[in-house]
Amino acid sequence: MADQSLGAADRLDIIDTCRRMARCVDDRRWRELGELVAEEIELDYSDVSGRTPVRYTRAEYTKHSAALLANEPVTQHQVASHIVEGSGDRARCISQFQATHVLPGTNGDPVWALGGQYDMGLIKTDGRWQIRSIRATRRWTTGNWQVVVAGRTPVAATTGG
Repeated sequence: MADQSLGAADRLDIIDTCRRMARCVDDRRWRELGELVAEEIELDYSDVSGRTPVRYTRAEYTKHSAALLANEPVTQHQVASHIVEGSGDRARCISQFQATHVLPGTNGDPVWALGGQYDMGLIKTDGRWQIRSIRATRRWTTGNWQVVVAGRTPVAATTGG
């Protein structure tokens, strides 16, 4: 059987996909974010929010992401220290992240920040790497969680909560 481990070009494409995901969220580029994810994506932010993992279609995911940040004017997600493994058309990218959410006018501290690890599963489809799962593990938080709560549109406006 031939070795199908990932080459340097695939590793760079995977890292770029994960980096661009964070940038699209911060820049509110929802269409481009949708291009970075597979037809179906599983999100597990249970360690951050206490919510159960959920699956979305691509369209549901972009709508959900936009609703989560609808009222937050500023976020900054930084991802670094990528470890990529995989073979063929399947990969995993583990990255350290820091996410800062800012909502001026919030009752209390206008900032909530989180540091942790993303574990992203990716699949290569039609020559492009796409994210099919994201699990966020919290390492630390500081500030006012209400920034995130107040930044969302009402739950009824989102799919999957």
